Amino acid sequence: MTLATLSPALGPLLIGALLLGVAGPGKIIRPAPTALALARVGLRVPDIVVGLLGGLELFLFWAAVLGGGQGAIGVAVLYIGFAAFTGVQVVRARRTGEVADCGCFGDASAPVGLTHVVVNLVLAAGA
Repeated sequence: MTLATLSPALGPLLIGALLLGVAGPGKIIRPAPTALALARVGLRVPDIVVGLLGGLELFLFWAAVLGGGQGAIGVAVLYIGFAAFTGVQVVRARRTGEVADCGCFGDASAPVGLTHVVVNLVLAAGA
């Protein structure tokens, strides 16, 4: 495969995949912040489930890096799920006044806002 045969869509896919490759290990090593973010919207899951989510993120990272478009659907679906989750967080934060953390990287991250939702949707579309 030469550079001339690569799809222009590969760039956005790889950007989204790279973020998953960075975020996945954080969820595996420190699942508690993500579990807390999930619990705040009523999704109580054990740390092992958050670790499995981190593992899925790593799997999709490698699927996109090694397989290109082969991993695109999984990456897109995951980012659509992230957009839905962050959307719920934004609505809840506006209703309660509580500042929500996304737990994206398994540690303290940026407070959730509409920017998170938009970025997730853009990454889904890019994939």
